[in-house]
Formats: sequence, structure tokens, C-alpha cells
Amino acid sequence: KDDHHNNNNNSLIFTGTILAISYTLKFAKNKGG
Repeated sequence: KDDHHNNNNNSLIFTGTILAISYTLKFAKNKGG
């Protein structure tokens, strides 16, 4: 159970990181343009 919970947590962190990068790139593109 602990492994499964940890896996879900890692997936959530990974998704959050991807979203953060996506927003950062979008913000930089909007500021540049």
C-alpha cells in the first residue's frame, strides 16, 4: 500500500512540474511577444 501511495504522489509531483514548466514557457512567450 505504501508503494502504491508513493507512486501516486510521484505522479502528482511530475504532473505539477510539467504544468509549472508549461505555464512558465507560456508566460515567457507572452512577455516576449
